Amino acid sequence: DTFRPLHLRYLSYDNQANDFKILLDKGDYEKGLSPKGTVPDGKLEQETQELMKYFFIGLALP
Repeated sequence: DTFRPLHLRYLSYDNQANDFKILLDKGDYEKGLSPKGTVPDGKLEQETQELMKYFFIGLALP
């Protein structure tokens, strides 16, 4: 078996609106979390914020 983690697939920034749009690949993240296989919104948002934090750290590195 292979495990596919949640990861950032696409990121876009609108300079005029100062807005980010992201596309996530949920991978195997949603399996087994509920009978319907859906991810609770709060948990997914928390994981997304964590990915964005790492992304911005990567931008700030020299």
